[in-house]
Amino acid sequence: MKSINNLLNFQKVASFCSQKIPILYCIIISFPIRVLRVFYPVNKNVWVFGSGNGQTFSDNSKYFFLYLLKNKTNEKPIWITHNKQVIQEIKDLGGTAYHNLSFLGIHYILLANYLIWSTRRSDVLFFNNNRTIINLWHGTFSKKIVYDYSGKSVKDTFIISKLWSKMVVGFNHKDVDIISTTSDFFMPIMKSAFNNNQTFIAGQPRNDLFFQNNNSNIKKELGLQNHYIITYMPTHRKYGRGDQNPVIFTKNKEAEKYFNDKNIKVLIKLHPNMSSKMVVNNSSILNVTDLAIDTQELLNISDLLITDYSSCVVDYLLLDRPIIFYLYDDYEKVEENDLYFKLEDHAPGGITNNESQLLIEIDKAFSNEDYFLGKRQEMSKLFNKYNDGLSSERMYSLIKNLNNLNNQDNN
Repeated sequence: MKSINNLLNFQKVASFCSQKIPILYCIIISFPIRVLRVFYPVNKNVWVFGSGNGQTFSDNSKYFFLYLLKNKTNEKPIWITHNKQVIQEIKDLGGTAYHNLSFLGIHYILLANYLIWSTRRSDVLFFNNNRTIINLWHGTFSKKIVYDYSGKSVKDTFIISKLWSKMVVGFNHKDVDIISTTSDFFMPIMKSAFNNNQTFIAGQPRNDLFFQNNNSNIKKELGLQNHYIITYMPTHRKYGRGDQNPVIFTKNKEAEKYFNDKNIKVLIKLHPNMSSKMVVNNSSILNVTDLAIDTQELLNISDLLITDYSSCVVDYLLLDRPIIFYLYDDYEKVEENDLYFKLEDHAPGGITNNESQLLIEIDKAFSNEDYFLGKRQEMSKLFNKYNDGLSSERMYSLIKNLNNLNNQDNN
């Protein structure tokens, strides 16, 4: 229990230290910054990174940053953030991080030859669109994204004017030099979503973790060393403005008895856009949304995944473990967004619509080690070209060889 409290306290400190971006201030200082760009030299060894809209140390950006930090001594990776706790976390890891609005932060942004981002274009502000921009993104599955998104939620939620986009963010999706994806299946999807043909298959750096000797203490910290772990990880609704995902089995005594008898613990981790305030009345269910647990580390210790339309499916397939889909609502109607394909055509696991079906499917997966094995392996090959833990290395080589690729395209 003490370890869980420590994780919660860490997250509270991180939230407290996060700062809102002063929009007007950023727009004002963007003008002299644009003038400075003209005179600033480019250092080909400086890379700037960001994620989580400048608030978190997470996702593909995080793992590619750590890869450079540990393996490429000639490169200088710099993490840019608005969160003081993130700066300290990276310093503790032996890395370098600066606040986006600090003198040194702006200095390295102007100096850098490479920008690596994975959540939004505003992960790092003030970058020069005439330099190399890499979009590692944060996952793609069935729901339509970016330019393909047909709903109103993004337009209503993101209050970012053309001036902010041009002067502060500093680039558009058409300026991105490399967009990363995981397989030929997703190539046309990503090209359409970002209206950019500079899409390459390298895999996701965050999934390299699955292939490493990971001495994670998460199970011990949560007191789950001897438990079978089911993780429920649904995607957001209306970018956080929709209804909260249901807390599965919270008042289901049959499920509670089943989980206790089988020594199963169900962990709930909601999407960062969604509220984490929920009431859990089941001793076998633990809400870990507010804990400082990296998503990939959580997936890595999970024996079974329950999700809906989340891109974590593509990641989890690399672990070759059971997946169950809990489709509790009419997603396309609720989200006001279409899907790239029918989930039924590509689901590497059972599809359920209510708790009764879900519990039956959990028992099937728990009792049968070959649960949807053939379909899982088929979909893993379709969604992931590579299954080797070398995504960061491939991405690094791709970036360093970018000029050669562009020259070949021009010939």
